[in-house]
Amino acid sequence: MADLQVTPETLRQVSTEFATAAQQLHASLGSLDSEVAQMLGPSWTGSAASAYDAVWREWHEGSSKVLDGLTAMSDLLASAAARYSGTDRDGGVTIAGAGI
Repeated sequence: MADLQVTPETLRQVSTEFATAAQQLHASLGSLDSEVAQMLGPSWTGSAASAYDAVWREWHEGSSKVLDGLTAMSDLLASAAARYSGTDRDGGVTIAGAGI
């Protein structure tokens, strides 16, 4: 089994990339909502409108879950980076205190 190597800097970088992706997705969803509402508006009614609305809501819920996942991953990676940094710092203090 290969050794696991983790650098806090890499974790922070990937965390930032996830956060950026989440922000971009959030902005894009807002724009898309506005465009769809403007295109279809309240004048579209009937069974086709109802069917589309149901599918649109399902898609929107799915995209919201993706957004939540990206945000959670960003937070978890940032937290892991902080823990690894703390562990490295504490280990360094212990070694320095041991006179090694």
